[in-house]
Amino acid sequence: MPCGGGDIGLNVWVEKGDLLIYIAKSGTFDENNALLKEGRIRVKLTHNPFDGNNFKQELKLEEGYVSIDGKNDNVQTNIKVWVDVFRPVIHIDIAASSPVQATAAYESWRYKDRINTGKANNGNSYKWSPPGEVITYKDNISFTGNAVQFYHRNRADKANVFDVTVKQQGLDAVKSQLYDPLTHLTFGGIMQAANMQAAGTYTGTYINTDFTGWELQSKKASRNCHIVVYLHTSQTDSTSAWQNGLQQVITDATLHDKTAWQQTRNWWKQYWQRSYIHILPSHPDTASAIWQAGRNYQLFRYMLGCNAFGKYPTKFNGGLFTYDPSLTDTSLRFTPDFRNWGGGIHTAQNQRLVYFPMIKSGDYDVMKAEFDFYMRCLRTAELRSEIYWNHKGACFAEQLENFGLPNCTEYGWKRPADYDKGMEYNAWLEYEWDTVLEFCLMMLETERYGGDDIHEYIPFIESCLRFFNEHYQYLAGKRGRKTLDGNGQLILFPGSAAETYKMAYNASSTIAGLHTVLTRLLELPSSYLSDSSRANWRVMLSRIPPISYRQFGNHTTIAPARLWERINNTEEPQLYPVFPWGIFGIGKPGLDTAINTFKYDTDAIKFRSPVGWKQDNIFAARLGLTNEASQLTIQKLKNSGRRFPAFWGPGYDWVPDHNWGGSGMIGLQEMLLQADGKKIWLFPAWPKDWDVHFKLHAPYNTTVEATVRNGKVQSLIVVPKEREKDIIMMF
Repeated sequence: MPCGGGDIGLNVWVEKGDLLIYIAKSGTFDENNALLKEGRIRVKLTHNPFDGNNFKQELKLEEGYVSIDGKNDNVQTNIKVWVDVFRPVIHIDIAASSPVQATAAYESWRYKDRINTGKANNGNSYKWSPPGEVITYKDNISFTGNAVQFYHRNRADKANVFDVTVKQQGLDAVKSQLYDPLTHLTFGGIMQAANMQAAGTYTGTYINTDFTGWELQSKKASRNCHIVVYLHTSQTDSTSAWQNGLQQVITDATLHDKTAWQQTRNWWKQYWQRSYIHILPSHPDTASAIWQAGRNYQLFRYMLGCNAFGKYPTKFNGGLFTYDPSLTDTSLRFTPDFRNWGGGIHTAQNQRLVYFPMIKSGDYDVMKAEFDFYMRCLRTAELRSEIYWNHKGACFAEQLENFGLPNCTEYGWKRPADYDKGMEYNAWLEYEWDTVLEFCLMMLETERYGGDDIHEYIPFIESCLRFFNEHYQYLAGKRGRKTLDGNGQLILFPGSAAETYKMAYNASSTIAGLHTVLTRLLELPSSYLSDSSRANWRVMLSRIPPISYRQFGNHTTIAPARLWERINNTEEPQLYPVFPWGIFGIGKPGLDTAINTFKYDTDAIKFRSPVGWKQDNIFAARLGLTNEASQLTIQKLKNSGRRFPAFWGPGYDWVPDHNWGGSGMIGLQEMLLQADGKKIWLFPAWPKDWDVHFKLHAPYNTTVEATVRNGKVQSLIVVPKEREKDIIMMF
């Protein structure tokens, strides 16, 4: 099961009497942009309390820790595993009813260099087409007194994937201006315990991977043992500078040793008080898929909270909780560092589903990591436009590296000599750059929902909009004399409606995105924009072309685009004007047309699924289709089939599939609460026979808490109270 806090994620389990823990931390990227584990911990107790029938392991959600109990030879033992939310420190607290001997080992498969071949490179940025030999270089691991120190430092004597990508994409002349997160990056830590001493090394194999272990053992038997792992990540000029940083972590943690546990408990308690959805069957039945949906919503939100303060956003393809890949696919006999679709690649259409549910759960502070990711890459995206096309605006690709450039393999190694250097030579990704608009919307929504000050994000939003305004006039000017169409509007060609409708002319998803972001930007208070900026954005808004429609029998539906060349994937961008863009929905014009699209568009029907990043449950909820929304959401959020019920996947990505869980969360929220301006629609797609107690956030610093039993609202608390007048009951 998962455990974590701050920016650390642990996989915690007991196997053959041993406690094992995988350690992951936000931002631990190697030279190849694989997101490496920090290692594995193995704890053994001499009396082996977990080798019997008195075993219990529980994730204590309210306080954010894992508790493990066992009894053997009349010795009762409890282990508490927890992570300090405010400092990068892992605690393993052992308490036994009689003195016991303990060993704690740090195990690493990176005790040697490993050459990656074939599908192993799907775990890094080189994927299926590495330009040369790809090596995961060994870590530095040693005993330091009676502690084990371990770290990985990205090598400076060989080109990393940032260097390779910059050269590939013709940007060496501006390399010094680009964000480089990899050079000299160093990450690792130290494991120690007060009553333990170094006991040598050993070797072994776990699942498919050989490893070396560095072992500490008790100096004498004791009823209590406190094992601590301190972690530190930084880009430094030297290893000694990193070690100084690690020592600062230890010093700070020592100063807060007596208060850290209470601070961590308090943080998790306020996290749960902030928002929740508890589905309460009339006759509780843990086998009920309805009950599972509510429980698993909570479990997945816990996983998201484990990276609340990470420098990097939670990755869609496993987050901080990946594990040995052969347990997901028996053909992938790789190390625990592996995850499909890479470590440093942030695929926008997937990442958005991880972060959109945080708006209605009020977790605006957790969203900062995703926003900061884009802010760090802003100048890089602007330089792409300036160098390749000689115009302004930030051009963000769909499969984006953590340094802001398109992934090198998706960009294409074998390209026509005269092909546009700013373009990905890729049938799926060409001309798909509107997905960044969804993160612009999230930034704007944190102001509307939580009243956050978003002044720092305005230049980013404006730069993303400027790209579309300037680039599509640039492309039109290359084709002919006029840069706008006969109606004075932008010609959004070539474009892409998601990855599905390619070489699109006026894609509905792009039109809806530009319209909604521009509208929301212009709705901001006067302090955010100058009068001249507002005037310019109003002009651009007037230039956005209308959404196109098509017929299925007698039914008018939203078209994916005005025209397109081919269908390349299985997304449903014709419904993106419903979600995320909110142009169609309950209480809005054209609801019947949007419902027709869901019900009669043959592509939408063919592509419909609850798996992975599919959003059909969200579309159905937004459209007030209660039966469809409830069925699809149950399929989304039912037990995963793994030991931990919220470890879904692999779907289209990896395990645990975070865009699977995120889309499930969004659907459940939208079934309960939707907002349009100041209107709040309650229970727009909620089955009357689902009892529920929930608390969700709405625009303008509003929270709504309600309890429903037997189809009747038993309690309703709206804060502030004056917002009660804006509630519209849909039962």
